[in-house]
Amino acid sequence: HVSMPRAQIFDVVIDENSVKVYDESENAFNPIKISDYNKALIGEKETMRQDAIRQGVLNDANSQAELAVKSLLQEMGFKNIQITLEVVIPELH
Repeated sequence: HVSMPRAQIFDVVIDENSVKVYDESENAFNPIKISDYNKALIGEKETMRQDAIRQGVLNDANSQAELAVKSLLQEMGFKNIQITLEVVIPELH
């Protein structure tokens, strides 16, 4: 029997060179602030994270991990392999 942790998303990376800022109000008297830019990136990262979860990326990762571990153990000669995914309760900060 093998117990594995569930898949998690640890980081979402946005290529900042691919980001374009379009703001009609941007001019010499109302420039976009770095804090506005950072807030937009943080919001977009969370949107991307939620979209990935909705599309099943964590389920796919769990399935692929199970398949890889099971295949490895079968190659080593193990039979009747049972794999469970741990339920992880996050710590409160």
